[in-house]
Amino acid sequence: MIKSEKYLIRSFLFIVAVSCFTSCSTIDQIKRDRKDIALDTANYKKLDGSYSNAIGLLGTLNGRQSLPSSLKNEDSVVLNLKTINKKSIKLDFQSKGKIIRTAKLRGKYKDGYFKTSPKFSISLTPLFPILWGSGVYNLSIGLTRGNNLVYLESHGGIAFFLVLPFFGSGGESGHEIQRELKESD
Repeated sequence: MIKSEKYLIRSFLFIVAVSCFTSCSTIDQIKRDRKDIALDTANYKKLDGSYSNAIGLLGTLNGRQSLPSSLKNEDSVVLNLKTINKKSIKLDFQSKGKIIRTAKLRGKYKDGYFKTSPKFSISLTPLFPILWGSGVYNLSIGLTRGNNLVYLESHGGIAFFLVLPFFGSGGESGHEIQRELKESD
């Protein structure tokens, strides 16, 4: 490989990296000042519990995969959340008493939430390398003052025509899932 080819490849990778990290794909989480309990490594066990109507979080974790039509009713999905340690939580999604999905999330407690590390992705279209895209996704999980689960998500991405960014988009949302009361409550 001659020097000019190496220079072109490095320049291309630099343009892609700068575009990805300076695009709208670095969206901040929704601000919920004083609406939620500030979780940290001392009180993280407060997350443990069962939560109803968790189909939204299940859909978020499923990504592009569609949910079965039997799960379209929001009341049909219950989330059992268990903190494993200070850096991991386990999510068991149940429908009609059967576990339909299990997820283990790794992250850290920061700014009052359990925050997963950003997930980066590259979407290759059938027109690659002419048209392609990259994106980032963030997820934070916390507790409201009413002891319900709240999950905040943000995402963004940028589309490229060859090496030139030409379209960017992103969004953020916050959702609350009600904690199920124990029989003794």
